[in-house]
Amino acid sequence: MGKLLVAERLFLGLTNAVFLFFGAALTIFGFLLQFVEAFNSYYSNTIISLETSLSAAGFSTRTLDFSLSEFAGYLPVALMVSGVLICIISFLGILGATREITWVLLTYGVILIVLMITQIITLSIFYFQPELFTDPIKDSLKSKIKSDYKGLNGTNSVSIGWNFAHQKFSCCGVDSYHDFMGATKWVRFYTDMNVVLGTPISCCRTLPTSKDFTCARHPLSGTTNNFHKGCFNEMWNMVVGNLAVTVPILSVCLLIQIIFIIITIAILYANKNGDMKDEYKKFKPSSDESFLDISTWKTKL
Repeated sequence: MGKLLVAERLFLGLTNAVFLFFGAALTIFGFLLQFVEAFNSYYSNTIISLETSLSAAGFSTRTLDFSLSEFAGYLPVALMVSGVLICIISFLGILGATREITWVLLTYGVILIVLMITQIITLSIFYFQPELFTDPIKDSLKSKIKSDYKGLNGTNSVSIGWNFAHQKFSCCGVDSYHDFMGATKWVRFYTDMNVVLGTPISCCRTLPTSKDFTCARHPLSGTTNNFHKGCFNEMWNMVVGNLAVTVPILSVCLLIQIIFIIITIAILYANKNGDMKDEYKKFKPSSDESFLDISTWKTKL
């Protein structure tokens, strides 16, 4: 029994160390996305293309002040919070595995059980009713389009963000170009050129290099315009991942959590059971030893 418990503690400690590293990496990534322009190479070419098209189409020359963190909304904060939580939980797991502090193990076990229940509910919703997640997000995006989108020459974050998304993901609107029909600030009519736009100019497959906006006028053509392809699915897959990949990954994480819970219960039971303590005592590290130092427990086996 002592050898099995040593193996369980070693597995719990080392696996949580991996999760601790992952949580730290997630926190750093969210921080860089929110506060440091570390990913400007991802969008710089697209922004330059938009600026060039603006100038060629006769709009006033301007620099588009695009911020990926602003476009990403609450995603960077969510990444940082998630990373910190993973680090805290993993640290509790490592501390519980190496020092067997009862209240730490109990706290760790309760957190894992709550997370497991939450994951099961989340997986069920993702699989059976994903619209419970996606519909509120879509409604919010469409509402912003209707109230704030100004077109290719708009300089507010909503306009630049959607123009960027249209060109980066070859799409148009949340679900389609119909999302822009109620945009109150979108300039569709150019009386000097006798032009009425059917879609934002940024929905064109290739941005115009002159005042010829044919690609954004009716009748629309799929060869020159992405009017029927919504951006939401592209952005959702980028953030959440394809469900065919995400669901199995979450399922594996769920299985690992179940194993962690079983090991935590086993350690708590071993500490409480007096009959086990004598056999198990020799495997516990002394105050000046580290359980993860293999040299200290090799000779004890």
